[in-house]
Amino acid sequence: MNFKNLWLMFTLIMLTVVPLKIYGMVTNLEFVNSLAFDISVAVILAFVIIFTSFIKLNKKNIDVRKNYFLGFICIGLIYNFFSCIPAYWNDTSKYDFAWQPLMMSFFSALCCVTFILLAITFFTGKNIINKAPFFLYCPVLWHGLYLLIFMSIYTNDVNPYEVVAAAFVSLFLIYNTQVFSTSSNMNIIKMMFIFGIPAIILTFINGISTIITATERTGVNYSTTMLQMSLAVYILITLIDAYIQYDKSNDPVIKSVTL
Repeated sequence: MNFKNLWLMFTLIMLTVVPLKIYGMVTNLEFVNSLAFDISVAVILAFVIIFTSFIKLNKKNIDVRKNYFLGFICIGLIYNFFSCIPAYWNDTSKYDFAWQPLMMSFFSALCCVTFILLAITFFTGKNIINKAPFFLYCPVLWHGLYLLIFMSIYTNDVNPYEVVAAAFVSLFLIYNTQVFSTSSNMNIIKMMFIFGIPAIILTFINGISTIITATERTGVNYSTTMLQMSLAVYILITLIDAYIQYDKSNDPVIKSVTL
């Protein structure tokens, strides 16, 4: 059980399941739109989670360091969260309560602050967001509200991939906060992989499906879909960085000997 096998498994899934979903959406392939396909995806993801849980790691957490890729992704996420705000107000008649679009707008604005601080952290290599740990949890709270409000609005037209993907993204973000703010006896690297890999796969399946179908709820749905896909890229780059740091920690230490 090792990370190289996990990456191979992840690559194979992304190169088979996701393109198959796209092909099925375009051609109306019956199997892709059936319960059997959904069960197959669930079984594959369950196997990935079980496989990942058995990987033995001697490094529990990753170091906060410069990462320009993550820095630029954070800038993109600032734009994504900000662009969601006007989309919440496109049609207020669909909400059950007047406070719902207001709360979503409020937490989207807080998430903008979160990723501003994270962008500075990744560009400078200095963990400045550790001084304001509350903002680390804002994306998690946003996802909680999103699931509570928008899943209730579209009760009769809920994409199960969207719900499960948002749940996995939330779980990843919860453990990702511990990279910046707290020390834990848990293996944070392993937990990020356990929830991060399924989050990426499900988000791309859901995101591409949403873009192709272009449903009537395009306003909020399209904005949040692009946001979720940007978060999936953030998760992927974070996992790659975690793997690089873990791989370097296993390099043999060569000590020089002076004669």
